[in-house]
Amino acid sequence: MRFYYTMKQGWRHRRALTAFLKPSHQLKHVNQLSPNQLDFMSIKALSLDFDGVLAPHGEVAPLPEIEIWLHGLLQTWSGQVFILSNKPFDEREAYLRAHFPKITFIKHVAKKPYPDGLNQIRKLAHCRSEEVLMVDDRLLTGMLAAMISGSQGLWIHPAVRKHGWHRHELFFAFLRKLDRCLVGVFNH
Repeated sequence: MRFYYTMKQGWRHRRALTAFLKPSHQLKHVNQLSPNQLDFMSIKALSLDFDGVLAPHGEVAPLPEIEIWLHGLLQTWSGQVFILSNKPFDEREAYLRAHFPKITFIKHVAKKPYPDGLNQIRKLAHCRSEEVLMVDDRLLTGMLAAMISGSQGLWIHPAVRKHGWHRHELFFAFLRKLDRCLVGVFNH
């Protein structure tokens, strides 16, 4: 069911998804995103994927450099920060509650690309859809959910371990490549 929905919505939003392939719609790492940029974009709610954005796939805690960025962001930015992951593990939620109590962990919603999580974030932050920014490393999950919900999206290169790829990260590298291929097929 989710695959069919993804293909149908991917076709519908194919032009918008193609824009994410341009450097102006992506960053190398999430910690390059500044409070000033968020304010310039009129963002009130920042939605972060966990796997591939804050940490390599399957990790419980964000990378150390991402933790430093998160602490700084939470101290200087007036908006709200949310985690919207297709894998909302209890261990991750517990870690974030202990180390980042200002971050809201979204659970019990349909997985991306369904817009349910972003719609819930919009309601919790009391803002308009276009004031929500979804940061994700996948085109056909996070970026597509942003398009469907009317939110803004920022595509980033995946967070990986400094000492090479782990075998299950190779699977997600394949999925990201498949995303780009499908977006290309949608546009021909």
